[in-house]
Amino acid sequence: FEISRLEPNQQKVILNNLKRETYVKTDKNRTEISLNKTSTTLDVGAKETLTATVSSNATDVELDWKSSNPSIVSVDNANSKTRTITAVAAGTATITVKDLDSGLTATCTVTVNAPIAVTDFTITGNNKVKVGQTTTLTVNVTPSGAKYNSLVWASDNASIASVNSKGVVTGVKAGTTNIKATINGTITKTFAITVEADNAPAQSLTFPILVK
Repeated sequence: FEISRLEPNQQKVILNNLKRETYVKTDKNRTEISLNKTSTTLDVGAKETLTATVSSNATDVELDWKSSNPSIVSVDNANSKTRTITAVAAGTATITVKDLDSGLTATCTVTVNAPIAVTDFTITGNNKVKVGQTTTLTVNVTPSGAKYNSLVWASDNASIASVNSKGVVTGVKAGTTNIKATINGTITKTFAITVEADNAPAQSLTFPILVK
């Protein structure tokens, strides 16, 4: 068959075999397509959602999404109008969304920053805790803003003080031990902590004396 353009919203379809002409309505009346962002900056591993808006009354909008460099920024295959992009590696890539009916496009330039590596860190927090109580330790990394993939806490003597994955130390019995923190499996620091006995005075009990 043959398709020829007539006027906005119509096409003439000539079926040669049947020698019959028919007119079909199309959705070429799109006027604009846009994204919620025209540029964005992400760190490696970060994700962001892009949403496309098409100026049209049509309900059968079909969009095509592409990344100029998927090795830097990838695009998922979710909902047609909303996609999640993922920063894969440092660099710049352009995300393009195209309305397949009208050919209109919109773009978003994505800059991916290389992660800043941790070169050193310190452990901060209260170095004393009473038996049965808790205190939380934290790490301060160098340089400021550096990212790490893993942080593992451990106690040299869990019978004196234990520590969980959040750096929360619990006093178990009186004594002193070291709490260790390891970042990315390569840099380890120790923090001495003293567990003090709970010397709260015993409560005195008073009983009334009944005199008959």
